[in-house]
Amino acid sequence: MGLKDFEILHRLGKGSFGTVYKCRRVSDGEIYAMKRVNISHMKDAEIGDALTEIRVLASVRHRNVVPFLESFVEKGRELVLVLDFCDGGDLAAVVEQARKARRLLGEAKIWHYAVQLVDGYLHGRSIVHRDVKPANAFLTAKGEVRIGDLNVSKIVKDDKGGLMKTQIAVPKPTTGLGGPDQT
Repeated sequence: MGLKDFEILHRLGKGSFGTVYKCRRVSDGEIYAMKRVNISHMKDAEIGDALTEIRVLASVRHRNVVPFLESFVEKGRELVLVLDFCDGGDLAAVVEQARKARRLLGEAKIWHYAVQLVDGYLHGRSIVHRDVKPANAFLTAKGEVRIGDLNVSKIVKDDKGGLMKTQIAVPKPTTGLGGPDQT
């Protein structure tokens, strides 16, 4: 596949690594999101980050992670990722809309989003996203959350330090500000 197989409909957003477009596949009219990354002036480490995103997306199949269709290099200078199109926008737009309307998001709605973000199950596969934020939480028309933009994610190969399994304990009760109970 190549760019010739897609019709660009409009720009969805621009980030530090690339630009995302809504596009239509010419062969069947299906709608996708297309991330285009100009790699011609990138350092090797930055190209590595872009390739990590492809590896991660291609290896994860979960209802709360943006589905990956394919990737290709166009004319040796542009890395192109074709992804499922999340037709509900992103969580940042939901938050901004609520802010402008001067209304709070209800607790049930916040839990609805939070549970799906956590359910993306990246840590169970030794993947650290490293950029979880509302702009990287995409929504379907039904309100389902899908984690995306994994270009700075890392795959932890050897977790001897236990970073992927760290638990935080509840501290012992104290009296006042001076430390543990003295009774």
